[in-house]
Amino acid sequence: MTGLAAAWQLLRANRPVTLALFESAMAAGPASGQMWQRLVADTAMLRDHLEYSRDRGGQLPGEPTLVAATMGAVLVTLAYALPTDGSATPDDEVVDTLTRLFLHGLAGQA
Repeated sequence: MTGLAAAWQLLRANRPVTLALFESAMAAGPASGQMWQRLVADTAMLRDHLEYSRDRGGQLPGEPTLVAATMGAVLVTLAYALPTDGSATPDDEVVDTLTRLFLHGLAGQA
């Protein structure tokens, strides 16, 4: 299981807690810094992986903390938005789509 798949499964398995924390940080407002602090803390695993990759010559689109937080924001917002009535996109398809988006951007695979 990839790090992204693990992060997605964790979000989905703990959706009520994840969404409560998301809503709490959003309600505090941008000036509080709570959303940024939560994103940075919750994406430490992704950041560590990005730093590991960068330190071994991998190229990143930006600074690892910002890239990881951006990925986390996409994940938590999508977890928040997807319906829970069974009509949502299957988890495997979500992970595959996000993986391609994060690896290749909007331009897609060459």
